[in-house]
Amino acid sequence: MRISHAEHNGIAIHYYDTIDESDPERTPLVICPGLSETAEEYFDLAEAALPARCIALSFRGRGRSATANIRPVAVTGIQRDSARIDLESPLAMPVFVARGLREGSLVTDDDLARYKRMCRDLAIAEYPRSGHSLKGADKEIFYGDMIRFLERNDRKGKP
Repeated sequence: MRISHAEHNGIAIHYYDTIDESDPERTPLVICPGLSETAEEYFDLAEAALPARCIALSFRGRGRSATANIRPVAVTGIQRDSARIDLESPLAMPVFVARGLREGSLVTDDDLARYKRMCRDLAIAEYPRSGHSLKGADKEIFYGDMIRFLERNDRKGKP
């Protein structure tokens, strides 16, 4: 797995990339961990998804990315570097939405209704033993569902 940094305006973002082990014909997976997580926490998913290419990054202020601790300056930097996307417009790409069904899940029924309106190709997976984090009791099922989603998209448009 390659270990690298991408730099923009003097801020280095750390990432891991399975490009050397992957099949360029497969649908890639970009792993954007939650704000309190790092790229290293997703090595197992990157390995499980092979031969699909996976890129796992650590957001600014997390892991080995610049501004090593979440401080107000890091949060301000994340906010400044972020761009708003109009999510009411229909998305032309396949979308996978995963949500836990226990207390603490942050994906609501209203969110699912909005995803259904805006995504023509939507896959929803729900996990009864999980709250917001899906890397606990339902982790293997979640990873398997995500990998099957990628594989399904690899087969689209092929005889």
